Amino acid sequence: MQNSHAAEAARVRNLKLSAGFLAQAIGDEIDLRWRLLETEVRSAELRRLVMATNAAPEDQAVRRELSSWLNDRKSCRGTVAEGAVWAVYGADGVQVARSPRANSVGRSFQHRDYFHGFGRDKPEDNPELAAVKPFEYVLRQVTSEHDAVYMSCVFQSSNTNRLIVSFAAPIWDKPDEEENRTAIGVFAIPVEIKDFELPLNAMMFQLDNDPFENKPGLVIAHPQLGNRSEEQLPPRISEEVFETARQLRAERLMRRGGFVATVDGFIRKFHDPVTDVVSLGAMEPIIIQGRPDVVGDTGWFVVVSETEATATTQTDSVNEETPAN
Repeated sequence: MQNSHAAEAARVRNLKLSAGFLAQAIGDEIDLRWRLLETEVRSAELRRLVMATNAAPEDQAVRRELSSWLNDRKSCRGTVAEGAVWAVYGADGVQVARSPRANSVGRSFQHRDYFHGFGRDKPEDNPELAAVKPFEYVLRQVTSEHDAVYMSCVFQSSNTNRLIVSFAAPIWDKPDEEENRTAIGVFAIPVEIKDFELPLNAMMFQLDNDPFENKPGLVIAHPQLGNRSEEQLPPRISEEVFETARQLRAERLMRRGGFVATVDGFIRKFHDPVTDVVSLGAMEPIIIQGRPDVVGDTGWFVVVSETEATATTQTDSVNEETPAN
């Protein structure tokens, strides 16, 4: 009996640690992209070219110069930017440069969440779009311009039907040290959520309402979540898991201010909404360290479940270490 309790405790502890480490690792990946963007938007050359593009939208020579700058900067980043898409948008939301080049250059993406930060895309025919400015809604929420980075809502690729998120930062009309700056454009890096590599026994879900059906709990990454039709969304977590996650996120955010959390992320009977398998599980919110809550709270959760192989290995390990009575 003692061995059984020790094995159970070890399994639970391992799941909690695994969920915590995975949430931290994904958070670090997110922050790495933001820091890359923050470095690039400080470029005086980028500022000059975007201002020139805004002043003369039809000047193809300026656009070519901006495109060349973007390609060069991406190349300088080497493996950090390998395979990624980098894009620059002007003050009106028009994509003015992209690396690699695509036919999206010249199209307006003013309706996209990564441009304005509203929390979801706006309808493309919305007449209010004409007055929307770069990062308008993000800048209303942050207390300092230096905190102005953004992770967009999850959206679906029109080409692959895969779920995508875009990381973005504003391009300013003045250097960091000057006051009364104005956002003149947006630098964005879209990423397929599947690119956040997960172990085979882990998944991610979004606690906040999604832009598709305005409901919470959408599974956004899972090793067995393949391509889907445009109309078929991934499944959602259960109401029970959602409620625990809601409380857990609130306490994790309070803990950043010194509050001692009491909600446990352990789930004794976690029902995997993709595979229908029921097992032990543990979840943890992805909260970016060193960022204010309005930026650092991604609304994403990781769940690590116990595979049969994992459970066997852990039980054997405990039995080897614990002497028989």
